[in-house]
Amino acid sequence: MDSPIEPRFTSLAYALILLREAGYPCVFYGDLYGISSPHRSPPTCGGKLADLILARKLYAHGEQNDYFLNPNCVGWVRKGLSEAGGHKAAGMAVVMSWSSGTGNPRAEYVFSKMPWWARKLSDLLGLFGPRHESLEDAQRMNVGQNHSGEIWSDVLGGSQHKVAISHDGSGTFSCSKNSVAVYAPETADGRDRFPVYFDSDIYSM
Repeated sequence: MDSPIEPRFTSLAYALILLREAGYPCVFYGDLYGISSPHRSPPTCGGKLADLILARKLYAHGEQNDYFLNPNCVGWVRKGLSEAGGHKAAGMAVVMSWSSGTGNPRAEYVFSKMPWWARKLSDLLGLFGPRHESLEDAQRMNVGQNHSGEIWSDVLGGSQHKVAISHDGSGTFSCSKNSVAVYAPETADGRDRFPVYFDSDIYSM
């Protein structure tokens, strides 16, 4: 419980906690509002934790299908609820990426400490082996035929990629390396509530 969490990983962790079908969602107060003294730290998830909470409320409904075959990029879909069930919710597609680049943490650390010109030279000479081929990862997933023809986009705003859902309900959803994207239909109820401008400044009062 006292182990520090890699800051880039907190958004992925909270996506797993908040947006999946199983379990009891729980949000740490200090992650939402930040922590004051003696160990001061800002809100986590790049200030997007409130957006993840709202995404859960609006779109984390219905049948869940997992796409966990790629070790570096996984995803799942929540297919939403239809009006026949007494409630309508659009559903969502979540895709996340996590990889260490060279696969050698020590090499990654050394590379990160080098001046920019040395990093550029080492990439050109291949001194640290192959690095990321792309700045993005992607996963093809099926959100249901009832969504065919819709345009889906990332409610968190990290990915600018728009996904056109095909006739069979499939789409290719992408996210930046070491990040998470949460896609929902652009016409879904509540899309105008993103981004959430959550005021976490409670310590300066």
